[in-house]
Order: sequence, then structure tokens, then C-alpha cells
Amino acid sequence: MAANTALQVTSLDFDTIKASLKQYLKNQSVFTDYDFESSNMNVLLSVLAYNSYMNSFYLNMVASEAFLDTAQMRNSVVSHAKLLNYTPDSYTSPKATVSIDVTSNQTYDTFIIPKGTQFSGSNANNKFTFVTDRVYTISATSTSFTIDGVDLYEGTYVTDSFVTNSTIENQRFAISNPNCDTSSLTVTVYENNGSDVLAYTQATTFDGVTDESQVFFVQAYENGFEIVFGDDVFGRKPQDGAVVSALYRVTNGADGNGVERFTLDQDLGAINGGSVSVDITTVDASTNGAVGESIESIRYRAPRYFSAQGRAITTDDYKTLILDAFNDIKTVAEIGRAHV
Repeated sequence: MAANTALQVTSLDFDTIKASLKQYLKNQSVFTDYDFESSNMNVLLSVLAYNSYMNSFYLNMVASEAFLDTAQMRNSVVSHAKLLNYTPDSYTSPKATVSIDVTSNQTYDTFIIPKGTQFSGSNANNKFTFVTDRVYTISATSTSFTIDGVDLYEGTYVTDSFVTNSTIENQRFAISNPNCDTSSLTVTVYENNGSDVLAYTQATTFDGVTDESQVFFVQAYENGFEIVFGDDVFGRKPQDGAVVSALYRVTNGADGNGVERFTLDQDLGAINGGSVSVDITTVDASTNGAVGESIESIRYRAPRYFSAQGRAITTDDYKTLILDAFNDIKTVAEIGRAHV
């Protein structure tokens, strides 16, 4: 009786696995002169080869997703970046600046342009909606006046609401739209059936954060972002049953760059209790819009951001901090060398 030989595994593709299995069986004395090609044994070998192939593929993918360098799924890359305290850039609204000349049939003690007032403008890509990101207030001493330096941001405001529930383990407050511009995010917490209204501000570090600080953090989650509150040690945790209202801007990113002319889509006269006509002069066309950060960008920037630790010492630190602050910049060239 011939001795059994070891199963040869030279590669993990289906055909090679099946051929190795056949050769292993052929070396067994009980299968001498057995016809593997036209027997039922061939079907069983195919099933076994497929099972081995799928297991090898699965294990290879699991191993690949376990490392930042080889991960292919965004969830995996984001998870690895989170360990490095790196938050990927969100979509960024293009910003334009305009001057608004107002002519009215009366004078106003206070004339306002509310937050979220809508304007529209077009470029070669499409027609886009722009909004104000704050309230503009002016005391009008005549029936004609000018409001200078009005900033317009491409996008529209959306509100997500949540109810805190301590019975839900690891409750998440996920932002529903992946095109959220996280720089526009404002969070308001309503407690005691709305009798207490608390404005939470966004924090990026624990510096100065106490157990009473009304702050929230933003971190990447799946294909978008989520809001994270404190734990009553670093940051105040909202009461159980509180309503969390998250207001943010949804944008088209870079597509809205280059809009040069704007029209007002809302009646400021009705808002201020009168009748007005407006003329809009563009000071700066829309720029600096950007899409969310890509997987490859996260893979490149996360470890460098971690090594910099928010400090600007080496030239690489300066590059990293510039790219983090201005996500529409693609590359940074070094001119000269810092001396420490």
C-alpha cells in the first residue's frame, strides 16, 4: 500500500484547489485507477473546492479590512481613522459674499435678513440654492440702505430630531443625510417637556470640557456622521427623554463653485412687515465647495494627522494642518525648510 502524500496548496483559486484535491485522492491506494472526471466524486470535489475557495476569500477580506493600509470598505477605513482621533472631512458648502441694496416704502427701526434666507444662482453644472448662515440686522435710517458682507452658502437647511432613551444600549444620533456640511451643524436639546432649552456647541478636544459643559462631538459613522454627547465626566449628557434637534446644511459640494449672480427667492418685505425691492451685487463668487473626503485621502491623512497631534513643528506638520483646515486644497508644496 502506497503512503499518503500531503495535500498540496499552491494557490487559492478554484481550479487549483480542485486539482490538488484530486491529486491527493489519486495518491490513495483505495482510489487507484479511479475515474474522477466522470463520477459522482467529481461533484463532491467541486463542492469542496468551492467551499475552500469561499472560505479563503472571506478570510482574506477579513484580514484586509483589519488594517488601514489594506481596507477597502469605507466603514473599515473610518473605524481605523477613529482610533487615530481623525474625523474625515464632510461635504463643504461653497461660499459667496454679496451686498444687498434695499429700497423700501418705509423706514425700519430694525431690518433683518433671517438665517436660512434663500437665494438662487446658476453655473455650468446646474441651478443651486444658497442660504444665509446667520441673522443679519441693520437699523434703517432711510427708505434706501445697503447691507454689506452678506455671506451665502450653497445648500438647504435640514433638521433631524431624536429622543434620548437610556434603555437603548449605545444609542446613536446619526445624521440622516451624508451630504451634511458638519461645520454648519447646530444642536439644541429640549428637556423637561421643552421647558428647558439648551444650546450645545461643537467641541473637537477635551480641553476645558467639564462635566457641566454643554458640548457635542462629531465623528464619522458608516457613510456619514453622527453626534456624540458627553458622559457627565467630559461633557454634559442630555437627560433621558430629552428631544435633540440637529440643524445642518445639505450641500452639493464642489458642483456649486463658480456661481457669480444671485437672486433673492424670499420676500424680505413680508418678513419685516413692509414692502421692499432689492438689488444684489456679488462681491465674491462662490468658492471652496468640496465633496466628502475619499477613502484614499483618509488612508493618507489619518496617520499624519495623528503624528502631528495638532502641533506645527516639522514641515510635514504644517502640510497636515493646512490640509485639515482647508479640505478643498489637494496638495501642499514645501518651499524652504523650517528650523526648530
